[in-house]
Amino acid sequence: MRLSALTCTFDIAHTQKAIAALDPYLLRDRELRALDVASARHSSLTLHPRVRSVIDLPASVRDACFELNGEWGSRQLVLGAAQHRRLFTVLFYSKSKLCVPLQPGLPRTWRRVLSNFWPAELTVDGATYASAEHCFQARKAACSDRPEMACWFRVNYEGNERVGTDPLAAKQAGARRGFANVGAVLDVDEWERQRLSVARTIVEARWTQQSLFRGVLESTDKLTLLHYERGGAHSFWGGNLRKSDATLQGQNTLGELLMSLRDGTLR
Repeated sequence: MRLSALTCTFDIAHTQKAIAALDPYLLRDRELRALDVASARHSSLTLHPRVRSVIDLPASVRDACFELNGEWGSRQLVLGAAQHRRLFTVLFYSKSKLCVPLQPGLPRTWRRVLSNFWPAELTVDGATYASAEHCFQARKAACSDRPEMACWFRVNYEGNERVGTDPLAAKQAGARRGFANVGAVLDVDEWERQRLSVARTIVEARWTQQSLFRGVLESTDKLTLLHYERGGAHSFWGGNLRKSDATLQGQNTLGELLMSLRDGTLR
């Protein structure tokens, strides 16, 4: 597979300033180098092929390159199918490693922001939760034979059974053992009928209420979002890339929801 990638060539003395200006957009691949020495006096930086033209870059970035007398060009990348999938896939989960954001102004924690565990308050149907995970588990609790448990996950709940603000605590409280500890039984069939609708409601609420989440999601344009889970092929909400050929394993339901939300195709 051949792809054309933008390049920008600078006086070699300006290399570090150029890297700083283009850092969010640079090609990051173990086999394909972003920085090349074009000549004794010039170096060249290759951008990720998600940037299809110079006009896709913010004006501030274009201006910074102009001030450094950068010259735009292109480079042909020859990619195998597995390499292409890795290059265009963003893996995210609650403990994603810090990395350079895809756009200026976003934090290095940007991949964690996409997770339901990101600690940002969310209000759904008049109830406020410490994270998307709290809201998700509250809706799950409502499908049990003790639906009053749903209020335990709210920010303003003051009873002894209060779950607290830690998303991990919310997940544990909504797990099988958490239900068993309080003598609750989940109506599995009802929950499985509702869970996708619940997840959609939550991501839509995050889009409208959490500007950082929306900004991060918009920055992933043209990329595949994969909610990383070790379960791989057995995962419903996420999955992983098979090491041998980078084939996506798992249903990646959360990743698909986020991409549909980002692309305006969520139904």
